[in-house]
Amino acid sequence: MQTITVNVQDGFVQDFLTIIDKYKDKVQIQKDKNLEYDPYFYERQKQLHQDLEDIKSGKMEMLTQEQYDKEIDKFFKELNLPNLQQINLFTTSFCDNFYMIFNNSFTMHNSYK
Repeated sequence: MQTITVNVQDGFVQDFLTIIDKYKDKVQIQKDKNLEYDPYFYERQKQLHQDLEDIKSGKMEMLTQEQYDKEIDKFFKELNLPNLQQINLFTTSFCDNFYMIFNNSFTMHNSYK
C-alpha cells in the first residue's frame, strides 16, 4: 500500500466519502490524530526542524538563560511599562476594593429581603 494525503474542502467531505465508498476494499481512510489535536501540526513540526537546523549550522544563535533574562529585561524597559511591583500593587488594591464594594453591595441587597 502507498500513503497519500488528500485535502478535501469542508463542504465536499461527505460526497468524497460516498465516491470512495465503492473502493473500500482497496482504500483505507484514516484521520490524522496530529491534525485533530492541532490543525497546524505539520507546519509547526517543519518550522521546529528548520529552527534546529539553523541552530546547528550557527545561522540562529541560542541564548543562555542569563542572556535571555537580560534581553527580556531590556525589552520591557524599552516598552516603558511600570515595573511589576507597581502593577502588582495596583492589581491587589483594585481587587481588594472590588471585593469590598461587592461584599457591601451583597450585604445591602440581602438586608432588603
